[in-house]
Amino acid sequence: MGDIVFGAGRNTMALQAILTAWAKVPGAVDPVEAGGWGVATETAGRLLSELGLDEGTLLISGASGGVGSAVVQLAVARGFTVIGTASASNHDYLARFGAIPLTYGEGLEDRVSKAARGGIDGALDISGAGVISELVALVGDPAKVISIAGFTAPAHGARVSTGATRTTDPRDGFAEAAGLPDFALHVERRFALADIADAHRHAEKGHTADKLVVTP
Repeated sequence: MGDIVFGAGRNTMALQAILTAWAKVPGAVDPVEAGGWGVATETAGRLLSELGLDEGTLLISGASGGVGSAVVQLAVARGFTVIGTASASNHDYLARFGAIPLTYGEGLEDRVSKAARGGIDGALDISGAGVISELVALVGDPAKVISIAGFTAPAHGARVSTGATRTTDPRDGFAEAAGLPDFALHVERRFALADIADAHRHAEKGHTADKLVVTP
């Protein structure tokens, strides 16, 4: 039997799938949990690489989902101070990963300014919740603001990052996450492949922390 791996590919919601990039699942990690790591860790590694910062304070808008919590963990491990926005019910979840949790919504700029007296060095928009202008105002440099879901970002001078335009190797993000002793993207719910429609409906409700995993 070969190694148990996680990774990413195309059309992988199937009984059998071909991965285009992968990494070995760490020995102590549940393979089903690791099955949800691929896209999240690739995106997290790509965003931090594209941001181009070596230190400082990062603001992550929409930090409690899979990609957001992956970014939090990689950034904290790199030594960044991380402020993450999420609903109040997910604040304890973010704090477990070492982030400073804040509630999103009206008054965000004031809350962030109070939490980061030294200012914000870079910001990542994970949720696409229409906060690009606020993030640019907080950072002061639109080149240090990147979104994966706010496609109006270029109108504010900020950038949009997608897998289609990546300049990084997905395996770098995989390896970075797998190398952290406590990295985790916990599974909120597991769905059988036959119940994939239920998984999509659950995801569409929003406010999901941890991962939704579909298994054969």
